[in-house]
Order: sequence, then structure tokens, then C-alpha cells
Amino acid sequence: MKWLLPVLDTLIAFVHSLPPQQEQRREHRLEEFRRSIMRLRNVDDGLTEILSFSSELFQTSHVGILIWDEDRGQFVSRCMVPGLRSAWNVYDPFFVTITEYDRVITLKELAFLRDAHDREVLLRFCKETQASLILPLILNETVLAVLFVGSCPAPDIALIEDFRTYAVLALSNSIIYTRVESLLVSLEDKVRERTQQLEEATNQMIQSEKMATLGVMVAGVAHELNTPSGVILNASENLFETLDSFLDRMAIHEWLPDTDRIDRFIEIIRFFNYHMLTGNPSLPSSAFQLRRRLKLTFEELSIQGGDELASFFIDHGFMTDIEAAGVEQVSERIKTESLFAQIVILYGEIGESARSRFIGYLRDIAGIYRNVKNITASAASIARLVKALRIYSRSGAGDFVKANLEELLDTTLEIMGSIWKNQVHLDRHYASIPSIECDPDRLNQVWSNLLVNAYHAVRGRSDPTIVLSTEAVGDRVCVRIRDNGPGIPEGIREKVWDPFFTTKEQGEGTGLGLSIVRRIVEEHGGTIRFTTDGSGTEFVVELPLEGKNRTQVARNAPGPGRYDWR
Repeated sequence: MKWLLPVLDTLIAFVHSLPPQQEQRREHRLEEFRRSIMRLRNVDDGLTEILSFSSELFQTSHVGILIWDEDRGQFVSRCMVPGLRSAWNVYDPFFVTITEYDRVITLKELAFLRDAHDREVLLRFCKETQASLILPLILNETVLAVLFVGSCPAPDIALIEDFRTYAVLALSNSIIYTRVESLLVSLEDKVRERTQQLEEATNQMIQSEKMATLGVMVAGVAHELNTPSGVILNASENLFETLDSFLDRMAIHEWLPDTDRIDRFIEIIRFFNYHMLTGNPSLPSSAFQLRRRLKLTFEELSIQGGDELASFFIDHGFMTDIEAAGVEQVSERIKTESLFAQIVILYGEIGESARSRFIGYLRDIAGIYRNVKNITASAASIARLVKALRIYSRSGAGDFVKANLEELLDTTLEIMGSIWKNQVHLDRHYASIPSIECDPDRLNQVWSNLLVNAYHAVRGRSDPTIVLSTEAVGDRVCVRIRDNGPGIPEGIREKVWDPFFTTKEQGEGTGLGLSIVRRIVEEHGGTIRFTTDGSGTEFVVELPLEGKNRTQVARNAPGPGRYDWR
């Protein structure tokens, strides 16, 4: 114990030599330091606080600290001592030794250490760091850091031990704060990643359900595409045949040698083209009786070949208005400069052999226009169906845009029609509702699921009917889909929203439909409910006008109407 005597003498001399005011000031500053460490800081802030207070407390030439760096796996230096290593390995002899000394170590006491190895290691460290004091900051036998102090007045060991205790607390709090902060950031990243994965999984689930619904429609869609495709093919073949016949008749001068009549004939063709383009070449309701009466009228007017001429006018839409006005108006019309009059007059003037070629020429023109119209209408039908399929099958959640629900409903109906044709009677009642901000692709999934469910409910009934209606209710829009099916049995009404619950046959659905529907509606800030009894089921979807996203894309709405696919 002899080695303690010099230490005690030094401490006593320091206490006696310390002015009372300075001692009180240091104790006051130590209390301030203690209070300051109660506030959580990151490690850098904690180190700054410790080093700043150490410089003031010890009135030393320099203060440094070696702190454990988790990322590097080393102790790193925070000081301005020239030539000092910037990093120390954990197995360095100094750190192996200092673990056994959880107390303040002064340079003077090292000379009295009995363990020569420890004395040599610690003296070497003091020499390298130019330290007169070593303060190991140890918590639960783990070295957090080592504070070293340069030359300073005789230290108050008790005061320094208090400071060391507070420094350990400050540093441990800082480390905990930094680790918690890092964990929070990591947790936020993981939550964000899991949320994104969940959204992707939801999108894939919605897309799978959409494709499953689309698979049910494939047979109907194939039929819908096959019909206009057949029309186009037949019309194209007829068009080629008509053009061949048309070209055969091109030698007009052979059967119409008069130049004046050729000019009049060309003028008739020009007006006849316009008539076929803009007119309505439908047969009158009493075509047979009208043809016979028209033939008699031509004979009374001394126009030969009245039967052929009457058939031509009846077949190509000239007589619809005459049917209402009466055949007796024919003679009056011949006196006008109408296309009808020009054809009748020229027909009566030319020879009998030329008349058939004249009428045949006009019939060829009519055939060309009829085939072109059929091709155009059929191509438009295919284009509408393909567009509806493209919109419906589009994957992923997009931005909220300004869209009209009635247009979205019609897109779905365009596809549903391929299934319902000749099977379901559908009433559509639109109330010119305002556009809303929504994700059109996801809402298409809502309408298709509800409409497919309605179809399955009415299929096989004597009068299968689905009623679709819209209305505006304050700052929301309402869509109602009602069927006249048998209703939802009371025992399963609470289960219809459950994932994977289905009453359909195997292969007709995944059971995700209504679960997905409710999720999509709620994502839009809306609600969905249903009422059901023995006379049918009605689903009501309410959506707010204002959505979550302000990207606006205006869409036009179609007019109201009624479909009958039975």
C-alpha cells in the first residue's frame, strides 16, 4: 500500500491549494454537464460536449478521445495530437490492458504499478498521446471510449470520477440514441419496402383477378370479333366483284353515244354518290305494294321498263318519303330537278338496250358504297372492342385523373356484351353525373366484377335483367347495379367480402372479386354496400368527386341509352 501515499499527498495538496470560488465554479459546471447529458444527442454531439467540458475542467493543453466505431470495427481518434494514430485495433495491448482499470489513471501513479507489463503499456500510451490522465469510459465491462488529458494542474480525483461517470452516461445515451435513430431509419426503409411489396402484390392480385374475368369473356369476345371480321371478308370479296362489273360497264359511249346524255349521266352519278353516302337506303315498310303501284305510275307516264326502274328506286332508299306522301306525288316530283327526276327522265330517253346497263351501272355504285359502309362499320366495331379490351386489361395502379364514370361503365359494357348477347336484358339509366378524380383502370375492375356477378345471378332465369344507373348525391356520385336474380342467401351475406370466398363453379372465379372491389372503392375514399332479397340484389357504390391526385385528364361522356342483348 506504500504506493498510495504519494497519491494521497498529491490529492490533499491539490484540495488545499484550490481556491473555494474555483472549486464551487467547477462543481456548478459539473452539475450543468450532468443536466445537459440528460438530453439525448447523437454520438458526435455527445463527443463535442465531453471534449468541451474536459478542456474547461482540466485546464489542459489538449484533450482527446478514442471511441469505438461500429462500422470500421476499430477505435478511432478524436484529437489534435501530432503523429497520433487515427485508428486503433480492438486487440491492441492498450485496450486489452485498460479493460482491467475501470478508474481514473494518472501518469504519476503508473510508476508504482506492480504489474510491469501493464505499467509499460500504459506509459507507452501516455507518451504517444502526451497524456497525464487516462479516463476509461467503461459500461458493463465494455470499453466505449478512452478519454486522455494532457498536462494539467493536480487533479481532484473525486471530481474527475464524477465527471467520468457522467461522461459514460452521456456517451452511452448518445450511442443508444444514434442506434435507435439508425434502427428507426432502417425500420422506415423496411416498412416502405414492405408497403411497396404489398402494393405490388395487391396490383398483381387485382390483375390476376382481372385476367381471370377476361378469360371467362374470351369465347364471347372471339365471337364478337369473328362476326365483323366475316362481314369485312365478305364485303371485300363483293367489292372486288362489283368493281369488275363496274369496269365492264365503263365503255359508256358504246351504249350512250350522245355527248349531252353522257354529261347528264355523269352528273347523275355524282349526285347518286352523294345520295348513297348521306341517305338511308332502307326498304319502305310496304315495299311490294309500293313497287307495284310505282310501276303502274310509270306506265301511266309512258315510261317503258317501269318495273326495273321501280325496283331500283325502292331498293336504294328513294321511296321512303314518297311512301308517306303518296305515289301520286311521283308525277309532280318528275317535274323537279331532283336526282329522282333526272334518273327517270334519262331512263325514258335512252334506248331499251341501254336502260339495263344504265340501271346496272347505278346498282354497281350502290353495291360499292354498301360494301364500303359494311367494312367501315365492322372495322369500327372491332376497334371499339379492341380498345375496350386494351383499357380493361391495362395493369397497375396509375395516377388519379379526371374521368367520367359513364364512359368507364360503357368500356366495361362493351366487353360484357360479348358474354351477355342474346342472354341478358340490360337497362341503362345515366343521370349526366360530373366527372370525378379516380384511377380509371381500377374502377373498371370494380364494374366488371359487379356486372359479372350480376350476370351469374340472372343467368338461366326466364327474364334475366340487369339495371345500371348513376346519380349525383351532393359531393359524391352513386352507381347502382341491380339484378333480378334469386338474391344472396342469408347465411353467406357476411362472408361475401372475405378473400377467396366464392359461390361460383370451379374455374369461374378466384373468390377475390368482392374483396378487391371493396379495397379499390375504399382506396378512392368511397363506400360500397348491398341490399338483397328474394327478388334480386343491388350493389351501391358511392365515390367522392375529389380524389387523392390532382392530375386531371378530361374525358367525354356518352349519352344515355338502352341496350338489349337478348
